[in-house]
Amino acid sequence: MRNCSLLALGLVALTSACGGSDPRGQQPSWRSAPSAATESTRTSAPTAYIELVASDHQVSHYNKPPRTEAPVTPLSEAVVQLFAQGSAAAGVAAPIPDGRLYQALAELAEIAPLDTPLAYSVIEFAMQRNGIIEPSPHLVIIQGDMNDLGPILDELSPSVAEILASGSYERIGIGAARRGEVDMILLALQESNVTTRPIVRELAVGGSTAIEGVLGAGFTEPHAFHTDDAGKVHKMSVARIGGDGFRTLFSCGDHNGRQQVELTASDKTGSTVLANFPVWCGIAAPRTMRVTTHASDPPPKTREEAEERMLVLINSDRAEHKLPPLALDRRLTGIARLHSDEMLRTGDVSHVSPTTGSAGDRVEAGGVRTAVILENVARAYGVAEAELGLMNSPGHRANLLSDEVSHVGVGITLGKDVAGRRELLVTQVFIHIPKPIRAEEVRSKVVAKIRSIKPMTASFELRQVAQAFATEIANGVATEEASKHASKSLDTAARGFARVSTLVTTVANVRAFDPSGSLGSAKVSHHGIGIAQGDHPVMGEGAIYIVVLLGQK
Repeated sequence: MRNCSLLALGLVALTSACGGSDPRGQQPSWRSAPSAATESTRTSAPTAYIELVASDHQVSHYNKPPRTEAPVTPLSEAVVQLFAQGSAAAGVAAPIPDGRLYQALAELAEIAPLDTPLAYSVIEFAMQRNGIIEPSPHLVIIQGDMNDLGPILDELSPSVAEILASGSYERIGIGAARRGEVDMILLALQESNVTTRPIVRELAVGGSTAIEGVLGAGFTEPHAFHTDDAGKVHKMSVARIGGDGFRTLFSCGDHNGRQQVELTASDKTGSTVLANFPVWCGIAAPRTMRVTTHASDPPPKTREEAEERMLVLINSDRAEHKLPPLALDRRLTGIARLHSDEMLRTGDVSHVSPTTGSAGDRVEAGGVRTAVILENVARAYGVAEAELGLMNSPGHRANLLSDEVSHVGVGITLGKDVAGRRELLVTQVFIHIPKPIRAEEVRSKVVAKIRSIKPMTASFELRQVAQAFATEIANGVATEEASKHASKSLDTAARGFARVSTLVTTVANVRAFDPSGSLGSAKVSHHGIGIAQGDHPVMGEGAIYIVVLLGQK
């Protein structure tokens, strides 16, 4: 009888970047949790790369019926029955065998490294080419003898309850392959919180396809994004259909190559990635996937090392897209670390915590005031793998490449060892801290925006009053009190005007200033603009105060 060893992999689990109604930023996320099954302690020199060469079987559509039937073998029957019994004991529905998962896992079993976790990108490639759109499943790798079920079931049985408790799994799959003296056996359980009509995988340039579906129970607020072949993220318009249905239209336009599509929605834990899949425009979907192994992504020895490496990768990705680097904010790092520590304790990779609330709540509790808060969270087994996974998710990518943020905090907590690779719980928190402004430069931009809507003449008298008003509120004077002072000054300064109206706003960046709603129908001919910078109770330090006085002759 041959002994078997079992590796538990959560793989890159992504959670959206914030969720809910907090206007300061929220996007998407992967969720998955590792089981507590026995871990392998073997280590060996990593190979340079692994390659998955697809078989002739490759679907034309995601979620196209009829689905591949799950093969029945003594091994698969025994494992499915084991999880059915565990589900009955837990009072939950048993996961249903999915032939697509079986096919993907059979391919992966042929090439899975014997001594290190599989790269999430290879797993998703295998899933997607078999028509699966959901993010990476919960994966367990067993090395043993598929013809000797006793040791395999003995190893797996103690972990079934914990595996089932780590997620709401709809599907199950098993794949195996003989690898020299051992059999490589892969078990996958997958959550599915969205049901869609078939989605075509390949389109001609200029082609388009409707994406229609229904959200799973407990999910609301569907959103859709896609990353084009140039790396730019686009938000797609989503229409609601009935209570839980939605529809969006994906179009290749003039793009050529891989377009990554992502569907997200929110539940009690925040915004979550429900689907993340490529559509190929103008070219055929590739049949081969090759990735380097962990030789190029060595396990970090400390959280500080992991965080420093991730910061370098973040700014390298931004530099590649001609964006300025983000400054490290130690306050945010502390906030991010606490959240990653909690995710390790609970096993729940999510944005909304039952104890600390949302990313906005955590940042505010940490004493940081800012107009922009974005958050990415993930679980992975390598620093580079985590960053690559986040960049492959359009919603997370949009956060990493946002031109609205200036500072970042990275918190990484080191978890269990799996085949010589440390589990990493990752939190990235992004905020905007305005730089000191040049008042005249900001004033010129404000004037340009106003005149693009309605031609007007500058009034020196109105400007003086507006500037005094802006300076007072930037220095902490209540708006009501500053308004009284301005009214007194206008008694003298505005004698030549029949009426003067006031627009007061605070922004983190002058690009956010939009006077169109106040000027569209106003019968005004003159303006006076005041610009000042100061602290704000919500936006924090460096907020820009803009006061516009509009005079009507």
